[in-house]
Amino acid sequence: LTGLRRLLAGIPIDLQTADETDLQALPEVGEALARSLIAARRAGRLRCQAELAAVPGLGRQRRLRLLRSVAPLPQDCPLAHPTK
Repeated sequence: LTGLRRLLAGIPIDLQTADETDLQALPEVGEALARSLIAARRAGRLRCQAELAAVPGLGRQRRLRLLRSVAPLPQDCPLAHPTK
């Protein structure tokens, strides 16, 4: 399903797999923000809500609205190298 059809069906969009067109179907996400989200994902910086907060152009209120339409992200990122 396309991003818009997913949203209309009540199915969240997965930030880890969505393409630019799917991301632009999200509320308040235009071309520039979609590209920023993809760049963050490619850099490995879109694993959790804490990293989502660092995406340029995504302020707190917009981020909270966006989280209603995307697949759940953990609040905090898992440790890259857990200690024993």
